[in-house]
Amino acid sequence: MFAVVFAATAYAADTEREQAYEAESDKIYQATSQRVRAYLAEEAGVSRGRTGAVKLSGAQCQEIGSAIDQIMREEYEKAGWTEVISGARTAQEVYEIVSQDVDERAVKLAYMDLDNAPAELHDYILSARREIIYRFSWSADYVAGELGYGSAENPDDRTFEVSPRFSDLFPGWYEPELDLELPDWKDAPNPSVDTAKKAPLAAALVSSLSESARLHQCLCRG
Repeated sequence: MFAVVFAATAYAADTEREQAYEAESDKIYQATSQRVRAYLAEEAGVSRGRTGAVKLSGAQCQEIGSAIDQIMREEYEKAGWTEVISGARTAQEVYEIVSQDVDERAVKLAYMDLDNAPAELHDYILSARREIIYRFSWSADYVAGELGYGSAENPDDRTFEVSPRFSDLFPGWYEPELDLELPDWKDAPNPSVDTAKKAPLAAALVSSLSESARLHQCLCRG
C-alpha cells in the first residue's frame, strides 16, 4: 500500500512540475513573440500585414536575426533562466572542429569556392557541406515575415541555449535543401587546388565572401 501511495504521489509531483514548466515555457514564448512582432513592425520595418513586397539585404537579415535572438535571451533571463553555451558559435570554431573530426577530403571540398570551382565539382562540394552542416545545431537565418528563432531548454536546471544562426557557422553557404539529391562526396574527383594547406580559415572566408555577394535577398509579400 505504501509503495502504491508513494508512486502515485511521485507521479503527481512530476506531473505538476511538468505542467509548471510547460506554462512557464509558453509564457516566455508568448512574451518573446509579442516583442519580436513589435520589433519587426516598428524597428525593422517588416510586417506580415504590409501590402506589396519588402526586400532586405543579407546583412539586414543577419542584423534582424541577431536582434531577435537578443530579445529571446532577455525574456529567458527575465524569467530567471540562465544561458549556457555548449556548441560551436562561430565559423572559426566549426572549422577547427571539422578539421579534427571530418575526413580531410570532405573538408577540402566543403570549403572550396563554389563560384570558382569547376562545374563538375559543384554537387560534390554541396554534398561535402551537407556532411558538415548536420554535425552542428543551428537555426535558419531570418526570413522576412517570419518570427524566426530557436532555443533549447533544460527545465531541470532552468538553463537555455540560443541556437546560432546558420550564417554564423557557415557564412556564405546555402542552407541545405532536404529533397535535393546529391552524389556522395567520396566519389568526387580530386580538387585541383589545395587551398586548405596554405591558410585554412582564410581560404574558407574568401570562399564565403565570394558566395555572399550573391546571397538571396529577404523577401516578404503581404
